[in-house]
Amino acid sequence: MKAIRGLFRVLKNLLLAPLYVLSIIWPKDNNLWVFGAWMGARYSDNAAALFEHMQSEHSGIDIKWISKAKSLVKELRQRDIDAYYYLSFRGIYYQLRAAVAVYTHSASSEFFGHCISSSTLKVNVWHGTPIKRIGADDAMSQMSISDFILIRVFRIKLQRNDLFIASSEPAAKIYASAFNLDKGKILITGEPRSDLMLKGFEKRKYSDSSSLSIIYAPTFRNGVGSTFDFFGDFIGSLAILEEKLRALNTVLSLRLHPVNEYSAETIAALESCQFIQLEQTPELSSVVNKYDCLLTDFSSLIFDFALLDKSIYFLTLDLQSYLTGDRQLYVNFEDFTSDYRIAGWHDLVSQLPAMTEAIRSGEAGSPGPVKDYSVAFRDGRNSDRVVKGILQRLA
Repeated sequence: MKAIRGLFRVLKNLLLAPLYVLSIIWPKDNNLWVFGAWMGARYSDNAAALFEHMQSEHSGIDIKWISKAKSLVKELRQRDIDAYYYLSFRGIYYQLRAAVAVYTHSASSEFFGHCISSSTLKVNVWHGTPIKRIGADDAMSQMSISDFILIRVFRIKLQRNDLFIASSEPAAKIYASAFNLDKGKILITGEPRSDLMLKGFEKRKYSDSSSLSIIYAPTFRNGVGSTFDFFGDFIGSLAILEEKLRALNTVLSLRLHPVNEYSAETIAALESCQFIQLEQTPELSSVVNKYDCLLTDFSSLIFDFALLDKSIYFLTLDLQSYLTGDRQLYVNFEDFTSDYRIAGWHDLVSQLPAMTEAIRSGEAGSPGPVKDYSVAFRDGRNSDRVVKGILQRLA
């Protein structure tokens, strides 16, 4: 079945080749830019942050949001956002006409790929500083049959980025390796979404009795749409964690990666909990400020919290199995996490009193290696630098 789907994809690309040729010769408008995010399914992340910056600061440039979800297009239009379905007449026209395409993953995943040609400036703003290996650096990923035919037989380069936005020098080196990019195509500007997190941010002052909010946000697991069981065998001891949190006046929120689903067991177990909750805000970076501490494993959210020097702890439930069977990391995890590691849920219950005391006293913060790795700018002008870089390339 995979082979049939792969061959179908190859045939589809060949049949649509004339449209791609048309997109190359179609006149481009430097004052028309299209934006998309997360496989065309979401309005979020660095692309949305840059889009909103353009709305307020660069009204002379016509910007359009392109989506592969008709329901999202309808929702965005109700919010006075100029959005279009990617296969609509006007959507196709704007994709053919735009001189710039901005996206979080790839031009083909966010747009109608055959409309985004070599004459379009393709700007990848990505979706978080990587800690897990990506692209060509991810030895555990396998190339599909269709991609093999297109790349090896027809010599078609499926993903080409003209500009790639990086948050720091270490991130720039990763993108150069993972996506086979010349350093001249990588701009170290900081991430646009970081500007939104820094806007109006003031470091919280605590008392001994201050209520605390901790968020547990593990990284992507298994396939898209797969369920994730937060607690495993610990689910029978959830009442112990609930009572510990109650005694410490602390709420623990659980948040999955956007492509994973909550398991029925987790949802059922939380029905009787008051201090363990689900965080369901679509754009997590928009609510980073409301949390005092991040609990995670290998998620790039650590860099969002490091930007604000918030407390970070690493709950490593499956470190070895993840590294050997799922994804490898760009960092030495032992050195990177140092004294901030928690071995499991029972260990978390034991360490919570010391953790919450450290947060309230101001002793806890982001580990030094995390901050050094990810943040080049904290001035709230990342979007300005991105736009400037794009305009310079157009000129």
